[in-house]
Amino acid sequence: MLSRTAIRCYSKANSNLRAILNKELEGIKAAGTYKNERVIVGPQGVSVKVQGQDMPVINFCANNYLGLSSHPEVIKAGQDALATHGAGLSSVRFICGTQDMHKELESKIAKVIHHGKHLLEYFVVFRPTMYTGCNGGIFGFPSHKYDTTSRDVNDVGVTMTRIIELHGSEDPM
Repeated sequence: MLSRTAIRCYSKANSNLRAILNKELEGIKAAGTYKNERVIVGPQGVSVKVQGQDMPVINFCANNYLGLSSHPEVIKAGQDALATHGAGLSSVRFICGTQDMHKELESKIAKVIHHGKHLLEYFVVFRPTMYTGCNGGIFGFPSHKYDTTSRDVNDVGVTMTRIIELHGSEDPM
């Protein structure tokens, strides 16, 4: 059990931290850079319905420039994958293993880029902007000095490939 002195110290530290954070937030709001959460009601698309807005909002910020996130074939494929494989692995690939659908996707991508056996997914640590493959997702690659891979690819006998651009081009850059 905490002593009264410890509770008072904690309470004062908490109060001081709140004051510092509130001052920082006020500065961010005054600069016009505070971001309010927008709750999207319905599917992603060129325009989206945002909770509390009367009119649809044009969505310039999504990584859905091909419109695939609400495409009927993608939705159907996702439903099929949920029915056969569940909602995905419960941890990262090197702990839980790799599902057959991920290996099939890697094989198809390797054929598109005219390479043999490739491991196309890096396991990225401390890089929240990277993506990991999940049921046909996008693959992330280290691009920062703090990024790392989780295992030495030479140990598993595969070749790493960095794809700079694949969309709209037969040959990646």
